[in-house]
Amino acid sequence: MDLQLKDKRVLITGSSRGIGLTIALAFAREGARPILVARERSNLDKAEQAFAQAQLPKPPSMLVDLSRSGSAEELRVLVPDVDIRAAA
Repeated sequence: MDLQLKDKRVLITGSSRGIGLTIALAFAREGARPILVARERSNLDKAEQAFAQAQLPKPPSMLVDLSRSGSAEELRVLVPDVDIRAAA
């Protein structure tokens, strides 16, 4: 099924494990370009390994703790040009 996501930039918060990682992988399988956001480097490393195991391109990743005041605005400034924003 073609969901017309080819080359769409998708910002996914909480994407380093669980349902967030599953969402990121699903977008990548549809041809989208996910951007992983999480607050722990070790979890992002594991997520990148999951992409490698699935033979998908390594996505860009960002360490951002969204529980910190103002961090959502910082993230919006750092990654302003996305097509889809998703939170897990």
